[in-house]
Amino acid sequence: MSAPRDLVAEARALADEMYPGLLNGLADEVEALRAVLASEERSVDRLTTALGEANAARIKLRAQLDVVRAHINGRPEYITACLNAGPDNDHDYYRWQGGAEARRQLAQDLDWTVPHKPGETTAPKDGQA
Repeated sequence: MSAPRDLVAEARALADEMYPGLLNGLADEVEALRAVLASEERSVDRLTTALGEANAARIKLRAQLDVVRAHINGRPEYITACLNAGPDNDHDYYRWQGGAEARRQLAQDLDWTVPHKPGETTAPKDGQA
């Protein structure tokens, strides 16, 4: 019985005979593509890390925005306190007026609506996200 044929070796020999250096060229090309793939994978890893950091920063900013919104939304309480201040309580009136004024200015600086009556809340003006 004859020895089993090594088809891969025969194919390599035939390819080298018909197209000298083809397999080596293909192997070089495969190695080059592997290097590009490794580089791209590192880039993806860096981008994934950057995206995670940006998302954490966005969450932190969203929490700060909620604090600012709650601060502005307290304005109607200050307005009510001003309206309820007695005539002999000028110091209380001006204290409450200052709190209401600060909240109004902040809302206007952010180009948000300014709450006035109890139950009203601030929001970005029309056309803003």
